Amino acid sequence: MPLIGVLLLLILALCTESSTKADNAQVTNTYPELLKLSKNITKRESGCPEGQQREGSFCCRPCLPGERKKDDCKADGDKLVCEPCSEGKEYTDKEHHSPTCRRCGICDGEHGLEVEKKCTKTQNTKCRCKSNYFCNTPPCEHCNPCSTCEHGIIEDCTPTNDTRCKAGSTSHLHLLWLLILVPIAAAFILWRVKRRRRNNNLPLSEPTSPDTVILFFFQTLT
Repeated sequence: MPLIGVLLLLILALCTESSTKADNAQVTNTYPELLKLSKNITKRESGCPEGQQREGSFCCRPCLPGERKKDDCKADGDKLVCEPCSEGKEYTDKEHHSPTCRRCGICDGEHGLEVEKKCTKTQNTKCRCKSNYFCNTPPCEHCNPCSTCEHGIIEDCTPTNDTRCKAGSTSHLHLLWLLILVPIAAAFILWRVKRRRRNNNLPLSEPTSPDTVILFFFQTLT
């Protein structure tokens, strides 16, 4: 009898172990499927179609250019509750989910800029260089004054390029300086001659010979 009892206990233990292994194998095989199903459910709950974004409890379509978000949509696939940007002060140029509009840019006249196109609800201010100003390094935040030419213009100044000037002649420049300086030097020498005559009590009306003027000129230099 004791032997039969021991055999029964061994058979029961083997059956229990086999059942446990089978259950564990079934759970192991089932877990990846459950995880995959859970991920799919989560994706369906939180994901939105392309072009839409979750706002609160629903997937919402964006505001159009020229608008800003005022409130969330009320159902999946509906457009956000939007309101227009302030004309001439704000703008948006793309579809978006933001509650704010962008501030319009300013064309600074002190930097040589002026308005080419005014700001609208869907487009920012467009600036350009004022007359006689240019900018050749876009984007242009300031423009430079066009150069002035002393010896003639090869190409006029444009909004994107400075004036091209002709090169000046060196001989002409020297001649110009001579025409300016020679009369000044002659007047100075005559003034000094008359002053010396006055100091020496000589008559001012007495003619002055060229030799005297030249001699006095060199005396002045030394």
